[in-house]
Amino acid sequence: MHYFLLITGDNLEKQMHPYQELDMGLEDRKKDKRAIFIDETLELKDKYKEYKKGNQSFKNFCVEWNESTNGEKRSQWGRYDNPNRKWDYWRISDNKWWMLPLKSGKVVSKAFKREIDFRKLNSSYAILHQDQWIDQDELCPLDKYGNPDILNKKRDLKKERKLWKKIWREKIKDIEPNTLITAIDYHC
Repeated sequence: MHYFLLITGDNLEKQMHPYQELDMGLEDRKKDKRAIFIDETLELKDKYKEYKKGNQSFKNFCVEWNESTNGEKRSQWGRYDNPNRKWDYWRISDNKWWMLPLKSGKVVSKAFKREIDFRKLNSSYAILHQDQWIDQDELCPLDKYGNPDILNKKRDLKKERKLWKKIWREKIKDIEPNTLITAIDYHC
């Protein structure tokens, strides 16, 4: 899915780097400094019970189903990944809905905060400011494994959106007027 992100400051590549999804082989992920071992043993055991076929061992299930590997302990199963992953592709936005409306009436992808008409700007899904990424998923309830439970049917989306808009406005207010802001279209 595509999302709308606002990044403050320069050097977009450097700022986005810590949040990249690691789309690479197991050995390369293990070596990547952003990767850690994510223990998924409990989740995999639950899935194993649900999808178990014939005499398939738990080990074979882990390797085939999730391309899992052992952790430091032989009884741990999971994957090496970037726990801060947010995107697998991004670009400076050229989507008319995800641009920056200026007080002059123009619409651009980059501008200083002081030039932007925030009354006309749709709130972005995320903000990356001073190396801190904040997005709407952080408001989402967690599942039993501690991951955002975006499929939870009991979520109050209206309440989450209202809370996000409040947080978004506070974050925008904290940005200095002479700060460059770039509109980003990212995919995850």
